[in-house]
Formats: sequence, C-alpha cells, structure tokens
Amino acid sequence: MTQTLKKQDFGAPEEFSLYVKNRKEQKSYKSLVLNYLFRMYVFPVKKPISILQYKLMSTKLKIPVNVVRTFIKAFLKDFIKLQEFLNSGDLIFTSRNQASQIKVFLHRLYRLAPIFDYKRAKENAKILKMKLDALYFWPTITTRIAIVIYVTDLYDPLKNNKIKQTNLRVLCNCSAYAFHRTRNKIGLSSINTK
Repeated sequence: MTQTLKKQDFGAPEEFSLYVKNRKEQKSYKSLVLNYLFRMYVFPVKKPISILQYKLMSTKLKIPVNVVRTFIKAFLKDFIKLQEFLNSGDLIFTSRNQASQIKVFLHRLYRLAPIFDYKRAKENAKILKMKLDALYFWPTITTRIAIVIYVTDLYDPLKNNKIKQTNLRVLCNCSAYAFHRTRNKIGLSSINTK
C-alpha cells in the first residue's frame, strides 16, 4: 500500500511564482521594489508599513501586492539582523584594513538593498579615502559608507529621484550630525541637493 503526500503550501503566493521565474528576474524585482521604497517613502523604523502603502507601491510599480510585501518583509528581517550586528559593540578597525572593511560593508549593504551602483561605489570609496586623508579627517566606517552611497546616488544620471537621506542614514547606522559634518567637510554642502 502506498501513501501519497499532499502538496504543502509554504505561503508563497501564486503571483510570486508567476512573476519571479528565475533568479535574475527576482533580483530585478527586488531592486525595483527597494529602490521605490528608499526613494519615495521615509523608512519604517518604528511603525510597520500599512497595507495601503503596499497597495500604492504595487499599483505604481505594476507588481502584485504579495510580491511587494514579500520583498519588503525579507529586507526588513535581514536589515534588523544587520542593525543588531552593528549595534552589538564598537567596531575596531586598524588603518591597514579600513579600505577592505569598507568594501566588505558596501558589498553587504548592496546584497541587502541593491539601491546603488556597486562598481561606482567602490571607486568612490577609494576617492573618498584619499580626500579624507588629505584633510586629516577620519569619520567612522558607517559614516564613510553612508557618504559613499550618497555620492554614488547623487551623481547617478540614471536615477531621477534620489535616495532620501534619512533612509540612507538608517540603513548605514549613521547619525545625522556625523553625516552632515562629513558632507560639509568634503565640500558637498554647496551642491544643490533635494
């Protein structure tokens, strides 16, 4: 006598399987959803995103609500883990490995939220290091990463809407004071930003 097993439903919506057929499409949808979240909404730190906001995002992006919700919930779960890691203690870096640590954190943030051009950000990190060394000014690594992503997004001709600074600072775990002080120190305050 043989037994048959019922096909189990793991909670993945049907629209998700229709819209996301392979890994490349999944990355493009993830990038699309997270770009819209970071550029149009203030990041949800204390309050969850309402169902109405999910519906507005899905109509604007022309993606089903379940797919939008799946990507954002997965992002928020991974983001909370990253924040716990960054807040667990002081990160001590020697001058020898700061450049490599910045690349590692840039890569980790890009994998978490692909909202910036990673190749350009690596080049901008090298340029920022030379500029800060010339000024004898060494902010924390999280502040440097926030500035690198900000500059990368600021000069990206493909993006009309820029990443909201509050979202960027929350993502990189950087204070507003440190972010604006570093931005002013390297001469970005005179550029007209929105």
